[in-house]
Amino acid sequence: MSGRDCSPPLEKYEALGVWVIEYLQSLSSEDTSCIKEYSLIGVIVFLSTVCGIPISAVEVTGGILLKRALLVAFPAKTMGCAVSFLMGRYFWFDFVRSALDKSDYYNALQILTEKSELKFLFLSRFMYVPIWVKNYGASVTAVSFQGFLIASTTVGFLFSVLFVYVGVTTSSILGAMSTGAESKDVSGIAEATHVFPRSASCTN
Repeated sequence: MSGRDCSPPLEKYEALGVWVIEYLQSLSSEDTSCIKEYSLIGVIVFLSTVCGIPISAVEVTGGILLKRALLVAFPAKTMGCAVSFLMGRYFWFDFVRSALDKSDYYNALQILTEKSELKFLFLSRFMYVPIWVKNYGASVTAVSFQGFLIASTTVGFLFSVLFVYVGVTTSSILGAMSTGAESKDVSGIAEATHVFPRSASCTN
């Protein structure tokens, strides 16, 4: 048994939780139903991140439903990544390491980590691999939590902006198409109300 301290330094990361809580409280000026929708999106993003479920579809859906979904999707994803890393490092270290020990991907990560921690962290966030590998896999390497948080926050923000923007744009397009269809129906009804009285007057 090595002398590595396995107790999570929670006092260092309280600010992250306080920041998310204060931000969610700042939404109190919104309508109650709107707050519930934002909270639901945030909870789904957080749980999906911790459970290793792809969240791109969740963020796109959030953008379709809520124009400002980025305000909760990004903090929730950041918190989920942080929790995943801490759980993997301090609670599931042996389990995660045994699961990845035979993986060529994990062995390559170990070599890259020794050369440049930040380069490894940023490259791993852009790799097309499951998010649980990015979070839990990094937790069993020699990278620091601070470096992991910097990389996951920076790259995560870029992807959150992209996916939420796709959702908002899709919502705008669908809304425009729906408005156009409704205007055509209204104009058709208006034309009909003008035509039928004329026809009736001609028969009299």
